[in-house]
Amino acid sequence: MELQGGVNQLSLIDGVLHRPRHSWSEQVQSFLHHLHRAGLKGVPRPLGFAPDGRERVSYLPGLTLDQSTIKAFYTDRVLISAARFLRQFHDASVDYVELEGHPWFETPLEPAEVICHNDFAPYNCALKKGQVAGLFDFDTASPGPRRWDIAYAVYRFCPLSASPTGSGISINLDEQRRRLHLFCQIYGTNIDLALIRLVCSRLTALVNLMLREAAAGNEAFSSHIAAGHDKLYQADIAYLNQHGEALIN
Repeated sequence: MELQGGVNQLSLIDGVLHRPRHSWSEQVQSFLHHLHRAGLKGVPRPLGFAPDGRERVSYLPGLTLDQSTIKAFYTDRVLISAARFLRQFHDASVDYVELEGHPWFETPLEPAEVICHNDFAPYNCALKKGQVAGLFDFDTASPGPRRWDIAYAVYRFCPLSASPTGSGISINLDEQRRRLHLFCQIYGTNIDLALIRLVCSRLTALVNLMLREAAAGNEAFSSHIAAGHDKLYQADIAYLNQHGEALIN
């Protein structure tokens, strides 16, 4: 079965997901091994590489995000479980933080406290019984500060956006504030203006990545630019700069 990932074409064969191999794929396989040794449940099992060179990981069952399931991903139960899962994931990664060895897709950031997923969002999670029970797509993982990952997670799960989530979901500023405080409380991090500024920095880095990859000929990122994703992120940066104080108070 052929599947479409965010920027990758995937194949599901007998319960095994086959992914394009990249220079960082060996690092991802090693990291997934570490997470399983650390006892973290809900991440793919690394299965090495197929004869055709593609990376292989186990397929995670569960409800995934699409237009028909979007409402299921914006409940308090999902938000709370997402914050708990991210904390467990970060804690399990602490002993793996190393800047040497196989390369990462993203340049490691200091302080390198944990391995950041760097794309912790509803579209990379699987739900079971209304809770986040699985996390996949570790291509962008790399060492970095906990709050770098938290910043993107709250942006996506609260969500801290000027535009509606879609399919009838409408979350206003007061609700964004409530959800932000709940996520941070469950994870165990401060709610302050520095976090909102970090969300803006994270989105700026994402826009720069998209522009850089598109200029290098990456068709997936070029399609994102053509669809106006960079402009949406820039609008959200302006929104957060305007409403940051209201979100944290």
